[in-house]
Amino acid sequence: MKKKYVLSSAMCVALALGGSFAIPSFAQSTTVIPESATPGISNFTDLGEASPDATLNVNFYMQLQNKNQLDQVLASHKKLTAAQFHSQFSPKGNDYHAVVNQLQNAGLIVNGTTDNNLVIDASGTVAQIESVLGTDIHQFQDSSGNTFLANTTDYHVTGPLANHLAGTSGVNQLATAKPMIKSTEGTDLTIGQGKPSNFFDGNNSAKIQQAYNFSPVYKSGLDGAGQTIAIVDAYGSPTIQSDLQTYNQKVEQGAFGADEPLNLEVMSPPPGQAKQPVNSSVAADWAGETSMDVELAHAVAPGAKILLVVTKDDGNSLFIAVNKLIDKELANQISLSWGMPEEYISTSQKHAVDQMFAQGAAEGINVFVSSGDDGDFSKQLGQTDVSFPASDPNVIAVGGTSLFTNSDNSYQNEFEWGATNRWAGGILQLPKNAFWMGTGGGVSNVFAKPSWQTGVQGLDSTISHRQLPDVAFNSDPFTGFSIVQNGVVKNGWGGTSDAAPQWAAICALANQGHMQKTGSPLPFINPLLYSMNTSTFHDVQHDNLSYFFWAPLFPGGNAKPWNVLMGADSSLQAGPGWDDATGLGTPDVSSVVNYLANAN
Repeated sequence: MKKKYVLSSAMCVALALGGSFAIPSFAQSTTVIPESATPGISNFTDLGEASPDATLNVNFYMQLQNKNQLDQVLASHKKLTAAQFHSQFSPKGNDYHAVVNQLQNAGLIVNGTTDNNLVIDASGTVAQIESVLGTDIHQFQDSSGNTFLANTTDYHVTGPLANHLAGTSGVNQLATAKPMIKSTEGTDLTIGQGKPSNFFDGNNSAKIQQAYNFSPVYKSGLDGAGQTIAIVDAYGSPTIQSDLQTYNQKVEQGAFGADEPLNLEVMSPPPGQAKQPVNSSVAADWAGETSMDVELAHAVAPGAKILLVVTKDDGNSLFIAVNKLIDKELANQISLSWGMPEEYISTSQKHAVDQMFAQGAAEGINVFVSSGDDGDFSKQLGQTDVSFPASDPNVIAVGGTSLFTNSDNSYQNEFEWGATNRWAGGILQLPKNAFWMGTGGGVSNVFAKPSWQTGVQGLDSTISHRQLPDVAFNSDPFTGFSIVQNGVVKNGWGGTSDAAPQWAAICALANQGHMQKTGSPLPFINPLLYSMNTSTFHDVQHDNLSYFFWAPLFPGGNAKPWNVLMGADSSLQAGPGWDDATGLGTPDVSSVVNYLANAN
């Protein structure tokens, strides 16, 4: 956006004569929204100014009021209702509608507003968005040839926006969520060395429940009844209802009896609003993500209701859906198995979205977020980074492990999920120990260290920022789970995508117990997790395991031998106490649920 400033003839004469003039009374002051330009775009090819007629859908986030008092509420772990949050912290209605009017007067179409006065969903042309935000929007191209739009300068806003805008989403199209799912489909572990006998082979929940000590919880009568686990995924899966039925029959095999309920509600975009994924691979990843999230959450808490919210895209609408779940108090636990590098999102956008998660924490709504499947991101970005929204201090970040069990499926040991691989034969020699996949973790570049991460064994006391993950769960696809997709049972699925919904389901079990004892749901549980006795968790330790598997070098090719080194997660490594790969560790579920159910 090129700004032009025109002086009137009278002003020009005054200047020429050395005179002065008063600024007209209609002039408006401009406020700069700090750190609102898109970061990280120097890594992409700038194709120049975006077409002014291109259309953008943008979410405008308002600033909460009384932030200092909100911080005190969060520190005290006092729970509020949505109505109480609105009266104390939501933007005032007059201010909210003043911004709505400003956007409409600028030519934007307001598509929707929110009850908590936090977000305004609007659409307009690039020229209109540039004008109202006082920024320049360019088109960029990544190494694969995909193009996206992003703003290259901070926002310079006037009018009501100058006093109330916290940030936006949608202007920066680099901030697109990626599902945290991995699969070993196409590999063959039966040739040569084969799969180690102590690999956890998680084809159904009975095995993971034995390893992580679920049985006492179920025997006490807790199965998640009366609880809702909300799951938010983009695009969804058209067969999820029937796939859950098939999963229960063929994978779970009626583990909880013939009367086990299959309570799944799907909220989808209105007809005609859903957008198409950029390619079939993205669609397949989100469909697999949806299957894994729903099926594994149900397997852990079979009595709970699963509320699947399918969004129209993998950008703005994901956060709009989360805001709705929190503000309408539709679930006590939410699972988000997706994210993006902090590097791809402006600081102002992260803080704007954090306000939504802060409302959730204040209301006792626990949001479990996958910590990522790309290790420390150094392979992808050339520098270390963490995944957002897992890095937000008002969510529970869930990392991943590789689990090993005894012959009776009882717990043996586990180490951080991470793997390097290289082709083990032929003329072509791929780089030795090239990073392949692994759990995410590290230090946020944005969020300050929360109080409950102080004085914890393993946490670096010299670091003043939020560190993640908080907890972990088996996530290695080689020690992974079976899911059903399109009616077909598929083995070897993992990623921290399977960790978040199962931890959300564990929270549902604990919430059911807490409701029975106190009559009210749990507060935000991260401070409670950090206050638990260390014996409540399996303190995951670093180890390595090298083995061979067979897979094509390229799709459709012949199988080739590969050497895999497990327990090699970029710079992240498990160790005593908290660590940046597995957090506090994996749960002894009976101990965790008992502690939370009896929490004051």
